[in-house]
Amino acid sequence: MTVNPRIVKAALRKEARVKRAAAHAADPDPDVEHIAGLVLSRVHLLGGPYKAGHLIATYLSVGDEFPTKRLNGLLVEADQALCVPAWDKEKRCYVWSFLEGHLVEGPHGILQPAEIFPVRKPEHIELAIVPGLAFSPDGARLGHGAGIYDRLLKPLEETRFTTLVGLCYDAQLVPGIPLEDHDAFLPFIATETRLIDVSHPED
Repeated sequence: MTVNPRIVKAALRKEARVKRAAAHAADPDPDVEHIAGLVLSRVHLLGGPYKAGHLIATYLSVGDEFPTKRLNGLLVEADQALCVPAWDKEKRCYVWSFLEGHLVEGPHGILQPAEIFPVRKPEHIELAIVPGLAFSPDGARLGHGAGIYDRLLKPLEETRFTTLVGLCYDAQLVPGIPLEDHDAFLPFIATETRLIDVSHPED
């Protein structure tokens, strides 16, 4: 009997929300210096040490998501250019916008730049830090089900230039998540304690 992956995902989301909330309550300000260091050193962009001026996609955490304020600050201190998802009222969709200027509250209570400066060529994003409700060691990600990140990540996946890194608490890791055709694959997952290389999950 074939199990509908959407039914499985719905059950996983319910459980994942509880686990994420508990993890955030226990550690609302996790250490992120090692995450910044691990991410910047592990991907070896451009075949060498991480250099200044690369374009990194990140997110502005809300609620009990893994917090990114300090992490984003460390990346800016390392002279990296950041972009984040932003709702474009004219295009009626989410786009990648450079993280500049002051922030305002967008849909779902998520902060975004007050003035959108879109990334004209998203395929030039070299690294994307991706949130989620849950992740599995084989690189699968469970989102909220609206498909926002699936659409944002699709052009990045197609170019095979961008390194995708899932960011979550250890408590958000699950043994497996059913993948559908539109779901993104993430070769790295960073938590408050480690960086998982999907090709070598036991390292």
